[in-house]
Amino acid sequence: MTKLISGTHAPMQHALTTADRTFFDCTPDFKLFSVCKGVPSSTALANASCFLAAAIDIGNQTEPPSDALWGAIYLVEMAKAIVDAVAPSLESARQRGSADLRTSVD
Repeated sequence: MTKLISGTHAPMQHALTTADRTFFDCTPDFKLFSVCKGVPSSTALANASCFLAAAIDIGNQTEPPSDALWGAIYLVEMAKAIVDAVAPSLESARQRGSADLRTSVD
């Protein structure tokens, strides 16, 4: 499948994109939210990084912070660091048109 990358006129054969993923069980039978299939991974990671940064800010504004809250803040900071560490290599591979990239990841 050939995809056009936003802002370019050259088709890219193997862009890494998101897969459909539902989450947040609101009842035993239903999930309330989903990630849409086909979003460029670099875009999805950039948005995830912003969500994680907001969660860190919210956690740091809570006074007095509990041990559990500090644990959650550190876990979110670790997740954000991973996202931010992966995003540049994906973008670099996308720009090179790496044959290692696949259309979607499950």
